[in-house]
Amino acid sequence: MLSRAHAIRCISLQIVLLRRASIAVINDTAVFDALRLDVGSGDRVATGLIGTREAIVRDGLFIDPLSIGYCPHEWIDGSGYVDPELARKFSYSLAF
Repeated sequence: MLSRAHAIRCISLQIVLLRRASIAVINDTAVFDALRLDVGSGDRVATGLIGTREAIVRDGLFIDPLSIGYCPHEWIDGSGYVDPELARKFSYSLAF
């Protein structure tokens, strides 16, 4: 079952320009919450990962389509997921 926060998120196609140290950072990469199947209950549960569509599918997980957000492509690590340290380093949130 999805959390209330996921259900409340609205799908947005906004591109948000962020400014940091006179460098424009663009939220240009679509990312989603990754879900896994709980074999006991049959429900899809959050994994705590946020990544690109390709990475989530590649890893055999499910995409939560209501959780679409956008982040700078620089925040995506080599495996296709949002690097939490980079996301925390900058005080910007994902654009929803």
